[in-house]
Amino acid sequence: MDTPTVKAVIALRIRIKDPYGYPKICESQVPAKPDPLTIYRTAEDEYYSPDGERMSLHMSDGTLASMIEEHGKYAECLCYGEIAKNLGHEMRIKRLTTGAESTEWQSLAELYRFYKDLADDCQARMASDDGRDSGLVGQSREPRICGGWPL
Repeated sequence: MDTPTVKAVIALRIRIKDPYGYPKICESQVPAKPDPLTIYRTAEDEYYSPDGERMSLHMSDGTLASMIEEHGKYAECLCYGEIAKNLGHEMRIKRLTTGAESTEWQSLAELYRFYKDLADDCQARMASDDGRDSGLVGQSREPRICGGWPL
């Protein structure tokens, strides 16, 4: 497969909702009047919100490009698991520094569950697509050999 382009990386980043909640990513500096629904990519791994704040990403552009190159159409599904792992590490750090009842920890826990559920759903879909799990339930009979004696 050819080396993924920036457009392919951006398309995957939007599909995996990282950064979450912004439907567009534009390759440019943040303009004087930014679009509130757009993230601005100023350089590799440098994404800024419309307010000019740097976005924290769960996966780098290089990681996304290598996943696209290696796994093709399954890259999106594999990203969900990787994001869940990264959120799990953040949750552990947040718990140690602020305690389990903090609102930041709870929001991280909700995001973790969201991405973990997506990863689990994708794994099931990938197994079905590959023919490892067709989703069909079948019945079979116990084989009888030599006059009907069960094995």
